[in-house]
Amino acid sequence: MGIKVREIHVIVLIIGALAVFVSTAEGSHEFPITTDESAQINPAIYEDIVVWQDDRNGNWDIYGYNLSTQTEFQITTDPEDQESPAIYGDIVVWEDERNGNCDIYGFNLSTQEEFQITTDPHDQQFPAIYGGIVVWNYHRNIYGYNLKTRKEFQITTGPHRCRKPAISKDIVVWEDSGHDGYFIFGYNLSTHEEFKLTGTLTLFTAFSQHDPALYDNIVVWTEGFYDNIYGYNLSTSDSFAIATAHMSKCSFGAAQPAIHEDIVVWTDCRNGNPDIYGFNLLTEQEFLITTNESCQSSPAIHGDIVVWEDDRNGNYDIYGADISPPLTTTRFNSRTRIILSDSFLVLLVASAVAVPSFLIGRGAWQMKKMKETSQMLPSSDLKDFRRNLMTTHLSSVLLLSYAVFAVYAYLLEMRMLSGLIFFILPVFSVLNYFWSKRIPYLRITNDEIMIFKTMGRKPKVVRRDTIRKINIQTWPDLPYKADLLLSNNKKVEIEFSSIVEEDRKDLIQALRGVVG
Repeated sequence: MGIKVREIHVIVLIIGALAVFVSTAEGSHEFPITTDESAQINPAIYEDIVVWQDDRNGNWDIYGYNLSTQTEFQITTDPEDQESPAIYGDIVVWEDERNGNCDIYGFNLSTQEEFQITTDPHDQQFPAIYGGIVVWNYHRNIYGYNLKTRKEFQITTGPHRCRKPAISKDIVVWEDSGHDGYFIFGYNLSTHEEFKLTGTLTLFTAFSQHDPALYDNIVVWTEGFYDNIYGYNLSTSDSFAIATAHMSKCSFGAAQPAIHEDIVVWTDCRNGNPDIYGFNLLTEQEFLITTNESCQSSPAIHGDIVVWEDDRNGNYDIYGADISPPLTTTRFNSRTRIILSDSFLVLLVASAVAVPSFLIGRGAWQMKKMKETSQMLPSSDLKDFRRNLMTTHLSSVLLLSYAVFAVYAYLLEMRMLSGLIFFILPVFSVLNYFWSKRIPYLRITNDEIMIFKTMGRKPKVVRRDTIRKINIQTWPDLPYKADLLLSNNKKVEIEFSSIVEEDRKDLIQALRGVVG
């Protein structure tokens, strides 16, 4: 008995309703925070308060939004620009240009009082705040301010460029341009000790670490040419890979990771446009937060709420998402690519060391054996034919390829690998020169003919009693090679161009005497 038409209609309606429900449930975690037609960028969040910089008044002001009451409010009204807000508790801080340079200002949301933190006539930028401590970078150093004691203090004093500080509890971290590259450094406000994140660098790690973010004992940052995201546990001194942001796919800035509790979020271009992705450090699951085809970037996170700047409406607005509902997890974590690429680079580094080391070892062994053979045989029993140094093609190509690879590694900021190759190249070049001078291209003894083409190749040894015939090839009238025809029907070639010109006539005579 077939299904009735009425029953089919009911089934279709149920399926349609479920589809709408699933679609709505999956997309319901996103919500707009601002809809003004001007630009709103650089959001920050603490608990239920979101702040950002907003140009609706013809200049950048700081605005805020209460997620609980769903009310928007203006924090600054000065006609000059206020930018890069940060928030902790009731305190909002930002960069302020009202005095003709960037100063750090603050605002107490409870008392509705604005206050100035820095008064230096130069620029102070990238403020961050935790508890009663505000930090920022000034000129080349990191400074701090205690809101309770109202005292400013200097954190770094070195000559390197230090910028973009982040703070959590007693730890401040920043990107530091010292040691021929950018690295993440830190400072313990309790012990007054500066430190560098250890255990994160290998021979193939890029010297380019940027945009640190910090929560409790976990530091995250972007690194390298492809904006890989790494993390570091200050308690255990363990480093770990988090994700690959694929920023080269859309040529859009940096991944700008943020972290709160066990969740790391960042901007990701794997879909051809900037989206927001997240990673759970406990479950090691990666998940997609935004799917809109426009640009979503500069994420910030607190608890289960992620906020970002979003241009889906033709201008940048602030959007948010509740990530507490189950979100779509990625099939394969993008950090797999980091692990695979790192493994590949390990093999690459091993090859970069092993190949020239093998060639150096073989060349040294050949020189030793040749010296021993020469000492064992009287000079009348052997004839050496010197090498034409201009024809060591393989060695030249190998040296050139290694040099190109070293330059490429340097451009990708893998400078330790580049430095290693540049160290090996002179050693290989010097040994190859002495090998070429001491090892002839061809040696004929009473029993065999030995051909030493390059340092990297095993010499070809042909026993004289296996040679059936020798053909001297000429073109047009000059000899250019000799073909040794063996009793097993194989052929061995001797190129005259690989031998110095003054030895070629003697070689032809010696070869004619081999087969009598």
